[in-house]
Amino acid sequence: MWVIYTAAAWAFLFAASSFYWAIGGTIGTSTLGDTITGLSKESWFITVLWLTGSLKLLAGALVLLLAWPPKRHIMFKLVKISVWAAGFVFTVYGGANLAVLGLMGIGILATPEAMHSQAAFWHLMLWDPYWLLGGIMFLSVTWLSNQSS
Repeated sequence: MWVIYTAAAWAFLFAASSFYWAIGGTIGTSTLGDTITGLSKESWFITVLWLTGSLKLLAGALVLLLAWPPKRHIMFKLVKISVWAAGFVFTVYGGANLAVLGLMGIGILATPEAMHSQAAFWHLMLWDPYWLLGGIMFLSVTWLSNQSS
């Protein structure tokens, strides 16, 4: 059960950051890069922030649904498939970004000038591992729900 609640908390915390930036908050925007910071006042980008925050809330709610019976109901299976799919996407996204940054760090891939920035550091140290962690938690939730059913 604790994995379900931890995965939901991960999603809700992630959603909170999107909503905070959507209402004009600026703390942490430097970790996203100058391009994002420059877009923060554009109405279309604010809409994207509201949308991504809502999707993160939905992901957290779906994870929480796995904590309640009935486990054999068709909706439970659809929720579990959705949580698995989200976990897969989160894991691939975070893992691929970390792999590319790692290959750049050891010199196998060329490093664009933009990667020598504060935002690149924060992606390597915070955002990409955070995506990967969420993906692993979401996948773990679905695996554990298979074990208990």
